[in-house]
Amino acid sequence: MLSGASGSGKSSILKMIFGTYRASCGAAYINKSDGSSVDLVTATARELLAVRRTEIAFVTQFFDCLPRVSALDIVAGPLRAQGMELVDARRSAGEWLEKLSVPRALWDLPPAFFSGGEGQRVNLARGFARKANLLLLDEPTASLDVEAKSAVGALINEFKANGGAIVAVFHDPEFSGRYTDHQINVHTGLVGKTD
Repeated sequence: MLSGASGSGKSSILKMIFGTYRASCGAAYINKSDGSSVDLVTATARELLAVRRTEIAFVTQFFDCLPRVSALDIVAGPLRAQGMELVDARRSAGEWLEKLSVPRALWDLPPAFFSGGEGQRVNLARGFARKANLLLLDEPTASLDVEAKSAVGALINEFKANGGAIVAVFHDPEFSGRYTDHQINVHTGLVGKTD
């Protein structure tokens, strides 16, 4: 988990890992599923897109989506990009929406009709549904109630148990203390173990 004061660069670090922002120096390697590795700092745009498609999922606190696309197809989209057939991608998307308690009546609607918490649960389903090795989470529980936060915590534990790595920013100290293993203070550089 990345910690630090507002404006210290936590979200910017996540965006540099994802390649939205480009770092001016240093290195950030990711080991790919095929056994090779890529330096995300020096990777070409094509290499970054390939890594995003296969290795990294990013869930932000702001849910951006196409305005007329259904929640089900938003979650299925990354699965389709990874080569999954439409029927299988939509079935898997439905399973993830169920895990995050998105009511079935909303699945065929675009999230513009949703509350902030419902939209964020669709956003989380999209991130967790991807077959990624690295999950970036930027304030993913900010608009969620206690029950939804608990569901996200269970998904975090499951993701880690399956060998995935997570770099996250949480402003909820109780939640972060429960679901993170290490904390890096962006301002001081201090690394600590969370218990």
